[in-house]
Amino acid sequence: MTGPLDAEAVLRRRDEFTSHWKDDGQVAWLDGAGLVLVRGHGRLDGPKRVAVRTPDGGRRVLTARHAVAVCTGTRAALPGLPGLDEVRPWTSREATSSERVPPRLAVVGGGVVACEMATAWRALGSEVVQLVRGSRLLPRMEPFAASPWPRACARPGSICASAPRSPGPAATGR
Repeated sequence: MTGPLDAEAVLRRRDEFTSHWKDDGQVAWLDGAGLVLVRGHGRLDGPKRVAVRTPDGGRRVLTARHAVAVCTGTRAALPGLPGLDEVRPWTSREATSSERVPPRLAVVGGGVVACEMATAWRALGSEVVQLVRGSRLLPRMEPFAASPWPRACARPGSICASAPRSPGPAATGR
């Protein structure tokens, strides 16, 4: 493909793929399969038991026939940057669900998700600055996996900046 992407069409298609961020279709599938979805916050409550605090404040205890699988998902770990909380930073959740393309975006990090989001928003028209701690992107991957990124960062609308890791309190005399 050549030329700019139609960002509005891309975001519209993403919303179609995600059912506009509603899970009604999946809930209907669960019902049809004879499964029950229980929403809330769960705690292990004994062997094969989970106690769920439901959104309406109720409590429901579920007992498994065989075992309880604990599949909590994850939350993004935000770096401890002064003032970060005041600027309402995006995590991967906000970055993948934004309703508009930001004109400028700073991506903090050099891992897989940071590189994916920097690339996607750059392709949709954002001016992206990617701030990376250390000497390269994708530090947990084999070096060859990160080799395309310097060229991608050299494209118009892209800046990649890296800084060495902090020497730590002992080296700074604190």
